[in-house]
Amino acid sequence: MKKTKFKSSFKKKNEGFKVLYWGGFHPQHGVESIIHAAKILEKYNSKISFNLIGKGHCWQESVNLSKKLGIRNITFTGYLPDENLRDEIILSDIVLGFLGTSKRANRSIGNKVFEALAYGKPVITEKSHAIRRFFTHEKELYMVTPGDPEELAKAIIELYENPDLRDKIALCGYERLKKDFSEGQIAEKLLKIIGTR
Repeated sequence: MKKTKFKSSFKKKNEGFKVLYWGGFHPQHGVESIIHAAKILEKYNSKISFNLIGKGHCWQESVNLSKKLGIRNITFTGYLPDENLRDEIILSDIVLGFLGTSKRANRSIGNKVFEALAYGKPVITEKSHAIRRFFTHEKELYMVTPGDPEELAKAIIELYENPDLRDKIALCGYERLKKDFSEGQIAEKLLKIIGTR
C-alpha cells in the first residue's frame, strides 16, 4: 500500500513562509530572540515572515527593538479574537513555543505548544527540562538552545528547506498529542494519581 504524506488537517492558503508566535510577550517567551532571528533571516530569504500576535509585559519593548533594528519581515498584530487567531495558526508554516532563558521557561511547556500540535503544525521550542522529559528533538518537536537567535534562525532555515522534516515533526507531534495528552489521557492519569482506579 502506498504511504500517504502527512498534511495538516487545516490547509494553508497563503503565499510565502510564515513563522508564528502568539502570547503575552512574557520574558520566558524569548521574544527578543525571535526578533533577532528575524533580522538574520531578513537577509537570507524575503519569503520568510514573522507574525507576533498578542500584547503584554514586553510588547512595547519588542516593538521598539524591531524598529531600532529596522526589521521589515515582522508584523505585530496585537490581540486577536479566538477565531482570527485560529485562522493565523492555520496559515502558519512554523509555530514558536517558549524560547526564553528564565527558570520558569525551563519548567514549562506552554499551552501554545500543545495548541500548535493539535493543529498539526511543526513547533520550534527551547530545550527545556520539561520539554525533554516528554518529547524528542526532530521527532515531535524541533528544539533549540534558549536565548540563542542564531540557532533559532538556523532551525527555521532547516525546516524551511526541508518540507519532509516539517511534515514528519508535524505528524509525530500530532500523534504524540493524541496518544498522551488528550483530555481522556490526562483524566486517566489524574484518576490513577488520586487512587480511584
